[in-house]
Amino acid sequence: MTKQTTQTAEPIKPTNPTAEPINPTNPTKPAKPTKVTNPTTLLFILLAGMFVNLLNTSIINVMLPKIMSQFQISASLGQWLTTGFMLAAAIIITLVPFLSRRFQYKTLFNTAMVALVAGSLLCALSPTFIILLAGRLIQAIGYGLLLPLTMVIVLAITPPEKRGLNMGVIGVGMLFAPAIGPTVAGIAITWMGW
Repeated sequence: MTKQTTQTAEPIKPTNPTAEPINPTNPTKPAKPTKVTNPTTLLFILLAGMFVNLLNTSIINVMLPKIMSQFQISASLGQWLTTGFMLAAAIIITLVPFLSRRFQYKTLFNTAMVALVAGSLLCALSPTFIILLAGRLIQAIGYGLLLPLTMVIVLAITPPEKRGLNMGVIGVGMLFAPAIGPTVAGIAITWMGW
């Protein structure tokens, strides 16, 4: 007869979604959290960031015919401005849990906003379609970071009894920006051109 040995596996410890970021200099010790002195101000900063971020996703659709004629490209090539944006954003969104364990939320939020502004400037000044596409991909980094990060930050700074209200405020910004994006794009094309 053979003797069976059983090994007991160590139980899996659930990860805490509001865990502190890892300190890069000492991974065993959490980084010191940033204190929030005024959550209402932070909520409106997040709302503004999310509004601009989501406005950016729907504004390009109205501009696409003008961009195609300006750069003399086909519709299938021009469509990469939206398809490439969404693909890059999807990759970044999946990295946010990994990044939020290694960096503070403030650092990630600032990185997202810098990527959004830098990508927008690159798009505005692009002389070729490839540079325009590169600008959209840089914008996607900001979009991919900001979309899940905003929700996490709102949940982290809000007491349980106010979470519904604050998530609703952020939700209004998330719904309002794509709704007015085509209008803003139409006005921009009419008055400023591409």
